[in-house]
Amino acid sequence: MNRIFILNIIFTNTYNVLVKSLNKFGMNEEYCYVVPEKDLNINELAKKLFDKGNKVTEHLLKKRKMEQIEISKVLHFIDEHYCEESLSLQRLADEFNLSYSNFSRFFKQQTGEGFVEYLEKIRLKKAKRLLAEGNEAIKSIANQIGYSNPNSFTRLFKKAEGITPGNYRKLYATKGKTEE
Repeated sequence: MNRIFILNIIFTNTYNVLVKSLNKFGMNEEYCYVVPEKDLNINELAKKLFDKGNKVTEHLLKKRKMEQIEISKVLHFIDEHYCEESLSLQRLADEFNLSYSNFSRFFKQQTGEGFVEYLEKIRLKKAKRLLAEGNEAIKSIANQIGYSNPNSFTRLFKKAEGITPGNYRKLYATKGKTEE
């Protein structure tokens, strides 16, 4: 067999194994089926393989980092900080040393819902409890659960529960319990 032919086969097979791995990570890399004889420079081919290998390694390290994060720690952090208006997906990503998009994907995979939906659910649960158990002003309750604008809180509450916070209080304060 011809050495050039063998080099071509070894390169394309190795290159395509790396591309396949990258594509499993969501990349859209092109496969290589043949290298023209004029492009068979051993240094250039080695550089291409090295670059693809580095990309695979980078993605494997990101995946391992995501697997090491325990969702219980993330949920605990949210439970401790849900009342802070500054709590955001970016803040959580920074806290757990992941990129915004990787953390978003991780959170959705682990909980089955997006971060914003989860945070709103936690905040609304606390708001319903506060509304049913006390006489605090709606503005104060909004501030306690992370909303500086009581109008935003009221809109969100009405969208989620079908009634305003004030009407919820009237309805459930007389019953002495919250609906969860």
